[in-house]
Amino acid sequence: MKFPARILAVTALVAGLLLPVAKGVLADSNLIANPSAETSSGGLPTGWLEGSWGANTPTFAYTTGNAEDGSHALKVSMSGYSSGDAKWYFNPVAVTAGSTYTFSDYYEATIPTDVYVQAEDANGVYSYVDLGTQPASATWAAMSSSFVVPAGDTSVTVFHVIAGNGTLTTDNYSLSEVTTTPPPPPPTAVQNPGLEQSSGGLPTDWQSNAWGTNATTFSYLNTGHTGSHSVEVSTTSYSSGDAKWYFNPITVQAGQEYLFSDYYESNISSSVVVAFTMADGSSQYLTLGSAGASSNWMQYQNLFTAPTGVQSATVYHLIAGVGHLTTDDYALSPYTSSTGGNLFANPSAEIASGTAPADWQSSSWGTNTVKFSYPTGGAHTGNRYVEVDMTKYTSGDAKWFPNPVAVTPDTQYQFSDYYKSTTATEVDVAFTLSNGTSLYQILGLPGTASSWSNFTTSFTVPLGAETMTVYHLISSVGTLSVDDESLTAYQPAGFSQALVTLTFDDGYSSTYNQGLPVLKQYGFTSTQFIITDVVGKSGYMTEAEVKALHADGDEIASHTVTHDNMLTETAAQYDNELSASKTTLQNWIGAPVTDMAYPEGLYNAAIQKATANYYTGARGVEDGLNDKNNLNAYDIKVQNVFNTTTTAQVADWIKQAQATNTWLVLVYHSVDSNTKNPVDEGIYNITPTQLTAQLSALKSSGATVVTLQAALAKLLPQK
Repeated sequence: MKFPARILAVTALVAGLLLPVAKGVLADSNLIANPSAETSSGGLPTGWLEGSWGANTPTFAYTTGNAEDGSHALKVSMSGYSSGDAKWYFNPVAVTAGSTYTFSDYYEATIPTDVYVQAEDANGVYSYVDLGTQPASATWAAMSSSFVVPAGDTSVTVFHVIAGNGTLTTDNYSLSEVTTTPPPPPPTAVQNPGLEQSSGGLPTDWQSNAWGTNATTFSYLNTGHTGSHSVEVSTTSYSSGDAKWYFNPITVQAGQEYLFSDYYESNISSSVVVAFTMADGSSQYLTLGSAGASSNWMQYQNLFTAPTGVQSATVYHLIAGVGHLTTDDYALSPYTSSTGGNLFANPSAEIASGTAPADWQSSSWGTNTVKFSYPTGGAHTGNRYVEVDMTKYTSGDAKWFPNPVAVTPDTQYQFSDYYKSTTATEVDVAFTLSNGTSLYQILGLPGTASSWSNFTTSFTVPLGAETMTVYHLISSVGTLSVDDESLTAYQPAGFSQALVTLTFDDGYSSTYNQGLPVLKQYGFTSTQFIITDVVGKSGYMTEAEVKALHADGDEIASHTVTHDNMLTETAAQYDNELSASKTTLQNWIGAPVTDMAYPEGLYNAAIQKATANYYTGARGVEDGLNDKNNLNAYDIKVQNVFNTTTTAQVADWIKQAQATNTWLVLVYHSVDSNTKNPVDEGIYNITPTQLTAQLSALKSSGATVVTLQAALAKLLPQK
């Protein structure tokens, strides 16, 4: 199992050069009774209904055992499909028209499925809201989407439907009202920031101004974003100039970074400009950017740095065209990036710095054509997110990423984000080490997602790491949108004991001749992932050696027939890779073969599903330790061992596993004292001396060493 060549190229290219959310979205309690279908009556889930229409043959099942939460789930199997759909759905619940609600569930599906809100008014008339198509998933996947209840409707239910031949299983539903509670504005020197104080019918400490050729009316309204007042600019004819309300200038400090924010409604695009008064009495102006039209209250945020020689500043939120703009709840304060438990500053990209998100960077390398954008509207939460659009691709990748943050070696962290993508993507973590070099690990391979989807994983911080960031990247033609990134300390849920598994990929003869004696010296067995087509060829094990490994107690597992990238193969081709290699290995050793490793660590949901037809477990190359919360039998986390991996680092991984009762899977390739051997693995090849030192540390630790097969048998029942 090798990393994709692209990751190695990135490491070589940049080694040593490593380069507050819109708050207040609060979810009330779940409105769905019996949301995980655990309560039953007469053999059916209480409060749930079955529904189908069109020309198809559905079968509804109330399953026991394969559940995401608890012990029950809801399954629909469909055959003979021509039209229509079928679904389980909960009894309609009362809702408020015009309010926003968030729906989520977990599902497994053999084909893409769709989610719809069915809303009903007092007269029994239905309306529908499309929440999007969900990709097929062989393992439990989460979907989540928000919607606004249509005008006049009083109740809703949600249909997660299947409309084609296949199966859909759902569980752990949630529907909750979202109440947007504006965060208190940051400490600000703006006088009367909410425009509540007035004098002579106008807001105290505020001014209005228009210039150029236009017809403009200024109004002090008796309604607002918060409180009971706001200000409005309305331009009915326009040739030139602009118009705005603005607060009296306040003293600012040269070189200090400030965060400006306000809330606005507007039927046209507006602009935000900082007006500086300099110590010599002159004026300077800095355009922060534009704010798109919005029929609802929307927050605008942007950063700026006060220039040398400044004395005071105010901010113009202005319009320069026919239309109206209403503003409220202004704030201007020194910027700090504190975000509580989330280590990333500006994790939802809500705060702008000029025309880009504050505390974020964008980067691309290789031969490709890419556009980076910072859209307004349509975000997972808040108003802003980041997007990469790749229109041509030969090599490399592109990504937005948060500024690096300080981390602690020998600890675990959890990363999550929300994303939409038209193509498969990748999540990598990039560490800067104390010696100035960089280290990269693969965290995951999210598939396509037509609606906002969550990616979450945990990982360990290597020895010597000082800072890190995470790249959610795109490396093919398509579009990737990212929002709500989070990096927090992670406490794994441990098993009954720590386990360590030694795995070797590809079946090199050097592994048998030079690695196996070291394993025997310390009394360890391993899992050997064999490529069946190369067995007996120069540089690889023979069939007799594979049999001998099995006879000595090592697990023989599949690395497919050819080791080709299964993402480039048809379903029939990768199915044959999985089945034929299993059959060949079983014929050789005369025993079941239960596990496999994805060639190059590459797979998708369809490949995972096909793998589950033949194997109990499958291993990739994503880094981390396996615990009760993250163990996925078809995406087992690993720690990859290179020729640069120190014995101290291996010992530290073992120590972390023992401290947290987690499962450490080490990935080796060739073991050859001749580091120039062209058959072996370059950076993946270690010498017998290196292996001896690492296994000595493992022996001294007292950790329990088992094969992959044995570990899964022990750990899966504990989930």
